[in-house]
Amino acid sequence: MKVLTLLLVLLTTGCLENEETDIRILRETGDPAVVVMEQANFYSSESDSLKIREDFDRLIHEWRSDEALTSGAADGFQIKGREVFLRDGKIVFRTTGILQTLASTGDMQISESSITLTVKEDIVETNGRISDTDPKEIIWPKDAPELHVKLREELGDSYKTSQPQMLQLLQGHLATRGVEEGPGGR
Repeated sequence: MKVLTLLLVLLTTGCLENEETDIRILRETGDPAVVVMEQANFYSSESDSLKIREDFDRLIHEWRSDEALTSGAADGFQIKGREVFLRDGKIVFRTTGILQTLASTGDMQISESSITLTVKEDIVETNGRISDTDPKEIIWPKDAPELHVKLREELGDSYKTSQPQMLQLLQGHLATRGVEEGPGGR
């Protein structure tokens, strides 16, 4: 989970925000596991057009750069694909990769019988059991073939002005590359 935390931090540092994060860890045969993480509905916490453009440029940089590939590989996460596309009027960033070993780090703890993830965000859906604690914990059996959690952050005040600008910037960026919409966006 250290690798997933790193990917989340890369994309949400500074002024770049997103509303939903959907994480699936597919481990039917144990380790290694396939990880698919989608972050949806990106916007900038800024209201100035130049700052919003800087945040958009950072999103594109994270999509195209090799930094995540290098740092992920050092932590046992081999990124197989990264995509940025539009779905239902929202910018989506999907990362797919192979996680060599699921290990206890930060917000995830693995015991003899369970895997526990501590989250501060609102839990939209999960296939685990949600605790009554604060912060919430999601608990799966240690041998669960799939760990799934979808989290939601409250939208910031700048969402209404910056999200449409970021959508427009991405549409222009994709159009210059001959792509109108990505997977799931049709």
